[in-house]
Amino acid sequence: MTKLSENCEKASSRKSTLFAHDPTIYEHSVELLQNLIRFDTTNPPGNEAECIKYINTLLTDVGFETVVLFKDINRPNVIARLKGQGATAPILFHGHVDVVTTAYQKWTHPPFEAEIADGYIWGRGALDMKSGVAMMLAAFLRAKAEHLNPSGDIVLAIVSDEEAGGNYGAKFLVENHQGYFEGIRYAIGELGGFSLYSRKKNFYPIMVSEEQICQMKTIIRGFGGHGLISVYGGSMAKIDRLLRQLDTKSLGLFNLLSEILREADPSGKPLLLLMPTITDARFFSRLGIHTYGFIPTKLPPNLNFLHTIHGEDERIPIESVAFGAEAIYKVLQRF
Repeated sequence: MTKLSENCEKASSRKSTLFAHDPTIYEHSVELLQNLIRFDTTNPPGNEAECIKYINTLLTDVGFETVVLFKDINRPNVIARLKGQGATAPILFHGHVDVVTTAYQKWTHPPFEAEIADGYIWGRGALDMKSGVAMMLAAFLRAKAEHLNPSGDIVLAIVSDEEAGGNYGAKFLVENHQGYFEGIRYAIGELGGFSLYSRKKNFYPIMVSEEQICQMKTIIRGFGGHGLISVYGGSMAKIDRLLRQLDTKSLGLFNLLSEILREADPSGKPLLLLMPTITDARFFSRLGIHTYGFIPTKLPPNLNFLHTIHGEDERIPIESVAFGAEAIYKVLQRF
């Protein structure tokens, strides 16, 4: 029996109910993802409350102190914090549990039953982004179980309403509860870390920025001069230093994330990605938090991530869930 077949059999044989309080659920990330998919959190209307309640229970059962915040009681958000040594600034992991509609789509397997077939978990949210939430939760719960003592605090925020604007989720938290994110400079979020194939080569794009409008006015004071005459320490030199600093700051996690992906899949090559769309990262950026899209997902060449996430038959390879959970746990260890 192959490893993949063994994983399928184990996942199918575990007959737990959604609210079975299993402190070792982090060891069964496939089951964790299945549980999340089985909550119908189609947005609109969302109704993420039961799903957030389940996540909150997983966290509090193992000793995390959590806070549940909401603008609408049916659309809550949960925040938990793993205490660190205080040697570095905290880091944020954020994800959403709402999903887009399945209306007028023809699915091979029902979109909210999380069936396992052909080596995949099928269901709405399997890629966007309940798989990412499952990976983060598995890593977070494992950190607690293994008494991880990171250099800085690790904050987990699982939110509602990303797919329809964030008014009940990330936007609400940023505008009304900034204190929970004080001191955070970097975050890990969605839309990056997935396999992308070109000319039979495997790449892993890591989102370092989203396409947004950002206008800045910078005044550089220094010596001017003729273009043919060297001027040392002038305004052009200062502009060069400024641009280099901005370029360096935009990459304070890319090298670490690339290293982790290379270890997980030596055949893959990490790439910088500018995402031509928006996520909850745009709200956290208002607090000075730079989000990297990093949900490590090893996909076969015949499954296109960006064409599948909101379409019919959304699915994820079984082994990709553990692949991503392990990679995210290494971020917790090393950031």
